[in-house]
Amino acid sequence: MIKVLIADDEKRICELIQILGDWEGHGMELSGTAENGPAALEKIAMSPPDILITDIRMPGLTGLELIREAKKLSPALKTVIISGYADFDYAKTAIEEGVFAYLLKPIQRQELNEVLEKLKLLIGGGGGEERKEESEREGESEKEKAHHAVRLARRYIRIHFQEQITLESVSESVGLTSSYFSNLFKKEMGIGFARYLINVRMDEAKELLRETNLSVAEICRRVGYNDAKHFSHIFEETSGMRPSVYRASAVGSRELL
Repeated sequence: MIKVLIADDEKRICELIQILGDWEGHGMELSGTAENGPAALEKIAMSPPDILITDIRMPGLTGLELIREAKKLSPALKTVIISGYADFDYAKTAIEEGVFAYLLKPIQRQELNEVLEKLKLLIGGGGGEERKEESEREGESEKEKAHHAVRLARRYIRIHFQEQITLESVSESVGLTSSYFSNLFKKEMGIGFARYLINVRMDEAKELLRETNLSVAEICRRVGYNDAKHFSHIFEETSGMRPSVYRASAVGSRELL
């Protein structure tokens, strides 16, 4: 029998899924329910299910965080997200995480059972060797997923560096916990998130100093700082000169050409 674990902090949702699913007809059995991410992980560690159906928002761990951790324990695990939000960013991240299906609340009997039938065919269609190979492929793809998460984060920073972005806001934009994202970003980029953000802002500030007549105070605001004194301190720390001196030097160099 194919084992299924349901994770949702709303007891009535867990009960509804149990009622709507034609478990026996799909050759499945419910291995249990969990009211939050940590509880689900504990159950997965003790007795790995074949399928995890999880809400996207729960206390302790989000559904996406739960899926990432669960796949470390059981790489061949098939996952289904349920959500009350028709949110493109959530759906996109879910797809990137290899989620099999993304179901919106209120859950419909037909839609749920169509997903279960497809999962039955997917899981039942392959023997042990196929599942082993799939597990190996999923393990190999984790590195590419990490690369992709950092690429998305860098793109987010390039678009939003003028705003008051933080490690937390950027990590949330790519669906990762701030601590995991911080370690991943430094490993991939060779520098920490804070230093990378400063470099992006200072590169933009230098271009504005060279190419425009905007005041230093205005440039300060345009690159995400509210305090001109703090901006000037950071600029001098990274470039070796004050913004006004950098501008004068850049203008002088152009006049010599």
